[in-house]
Amino acid sequence: MVATVEHTLAPTTDVRVLPQQVAVGALLEMSPEDLERHIHEEVQKNPALEWKRRVEAGRQHTTRRHHFLPSTDRERLQEWSEEFDPLSVVPASFGLADHLHWQLHADVDAGNRPLCALVIESLDVDGYLRTPLYELAQRAGVSLAAMEGALRVVQSFDPPGIAARSLKECLLLQLEALDGGTALPAHTREVISLCDEVPTGSMARQTAKRLRVPSARVDEVWRFVRENLRPYPGESVRPWWGKGAPRPPGGYVRPDVLMLLESGRIVVEVPQSYELELRVNAIYRRLEGDLEIGPGRRLGPEGRHIRECVQRAREFINNVRRRNETLQTVTEAIAHEQRQFLTDGVVGLKPLTKKAIAQRTGFHESTISRATRHKFVQLPTEETIPFDLFFDDALPVKVLLKQIVSNEDRRKPLSDNQLARELAKRGVFIARRTVTKYRAEMGVPPVELRGLAW
Repeated sequence: MVATVEHTLAPTTDVRVLPQQVAVGALLEMSPEDLERHIHEEVQKNPALEWKRRVEAGRQHTTRRHHFLPSTDRERLQEWSEEFDPLSVVPASFGLADHLHWQLHADVDAGNRPLCALVIESLDVDGYLRTPLYELAQRAGVSLAAMEGALRVVQSFDPPGIAARSLKECLLLQLEALDGGTALPAHTREVISLCDEVPTGSMARQTAKRLRVPSARVDEVWRFVRENLRPYPGESVRPWWGKGAPRPPGGYVRPDVLMLLESGRIVVEVPQSYELELRVNAIYRRLEGDLEIGPGRRLGPEGRHIRECVQRAREFINNVRRRNETLQTVTEAIAHEQRQFLTDGVVGLKPLTKKAIAQRTGFHESTISRATRHKFVQLPTEETIPFDLFFDDALPVKVLLKQIVSNEDRRKPLSDNQLARELAKRGVFIARRTVTKYRAEMGVPPVELRGLAW
């Protein structure tokens, strides 16, 4: 007898992630500041890619407007701002370029603004001017002296040290801006003028030798510099938390998405979709159009270089566009699900999961997580909140709990058991351990540490 083996062919699903999806996912996780930094790096690597910030960017530049969420009453949105939990609100702010342009329009006459704006748009994320001044003068068609005058104007702006061309110039500008009553260590300006970077070891000893002062004097100067000056002035205008870290109240936050009230409807916008203009360089487009490949012919090295640069630029532009569109689509779905939250405030917040948003948008749940992780949305009330609040179904209870704690007798603060009973009187029934958890998440001290100190 010959044994036979039957093979059963079962259908299998082979999930393949395309390189473009990986690239878009990486862009989706970036904050506005990280995205601009990444774009700047890509422009430096690819001569076929160009970008610029629309200085006067406004609502008229928006290419996509989705009116989908009816708002019944503007006053109800305004009332929410008075009852909103301040522990979860982070104030909005602009980026470095916006901060400088605001000062430019406030303090400089219109005739001198174009050259100053060119200097501002040429700064890197740290606030330094890396482009040679003569190149900016050539680009603007003005004399080097005129460009130097514009540079001095921008260098007078806040934060001190902005638009410096070296660390030495940055620190010297900050010394000029210090309060006249600030006592400087001896030879401070001389030490800084001799160093293009913070000296250590032999460099500090060489500086001391050139100035004919003890090495301890040079060390004292650099201790003063570290404690009072900033090597990267742009840091004072951009968020100071690291990647993955929670953004603290009181820090500067640039909202990733805007929710605006227009004619009784909520409009969702991604500011970078119209603030930043990405395009393929016109010369490279023309060169690519001139490339002709006949039968049996192949592109030479220069032709391949041109085509590769243009293709890479187009792919990058499409990936950034898809990133912004994904962020907008996800935000629209969230706003649709949380319409009661937007109109009635935190009491209208309903339980919502990222899985539900994934089902509504057709995206994978991991895409929803990337689109909302460590990102912020500006509401119609002009408050800026983390996206995570839309998924926090415990927020109404936390707000009520904070109100109870705020109104308690400071001489006899309530224990967690007493807080649970007070919540029950208001129709919220949760266990004492849940009260303890929510209280800790809001940063409210336990009863032993509250009282007059709280």
